[in-house]
Amino acid sequence: MLTGGKETVTITRLGSCSRCAGSGAEPGTAPRSYPDCGGTGQQSAASRRGSVVVRQVTTCPACRGRGQVIDQPCRACDGTGQVTQEDRVAIRIPRGVPEGTALRLGGRGMPSPVSGGPPGDVYVIIRTGADPRFTPAGADLWYELHIGVPDAVLGITAAASALDGEAHVPVPPGTQPGDVLPVKGKGLPRFRRHGRGSLNVTVIVDIPRRLSPRQRQLYEKLRVEGAGAADQSGLRVTGPIAESDACPFLPAGG
Repeated sequence: MLTGGKETVTITRLGSCSRCAGSGAEPGTAPRSYPDCGGTGQQSAASRRGSVVVRQVTTCPACRGRGQVIDQPCRACDGTGQVTQEDRVAIRIPRGVPEGTALRLGGRGMPSPVSGGPPGDVYVIIRTGADPRFTPAGADLWYELHIGVPDAVLGITAAASALDGEAHVPVPPGTQPGDVLPVKGKGLPRFRRHGRGSLNVTVIVDIPRRLSPRQRQLYEKLRVEGAGAADQSGLRVTGPIAESDACPFLPAGG
């Protein structure tokens, strides 16, 4: 989807039998005209309703509309004139084509039910392989960026995965969990338009569940220094929490 390109697909369909050249008759023989329908493949019946003559035309049931009788059917196709064949067709995938788009291949489908009619078309449905890193939304991509508490507080330029390498994402100081930082031009190509969508980076702040003694000491110091601001906001700090008194709803982890 990023660059477009060519793909080869295999189409299984009915095609003309090469042994009988589509006639349905063994080589060296030929179909003959069916006498009941005069070779037209149709039968007609007329009826009068007052001054109106109604003519009804139906398919000849004996020759099934072919207008011919095959005395010696072809051994390869059993007299049908058609065999199953596989065609390998190269198709062009447009850049930025949306998921589920149908590409039409004219004349590559099944033979016409009408004698001498053109074959039908083949529709190729575009399905893209999932990339676990991203969630697509139109031309935009959504990506989750995990950072630590110090990086959320102080800010950092982080590297986020992108379709064409990495994207450098400026994370401003004071970034909150769930904040979305858009990186323009790093999404998918806009179908039949210029440019690309955005890479929308959702910030996930990883809170440590276990601390080393040194880390605990630093966090306690930060809590004490921030106590004044907490008191002004109405939050009362009562003192440090022992690790044994930690919230039981937090799962254990590293």
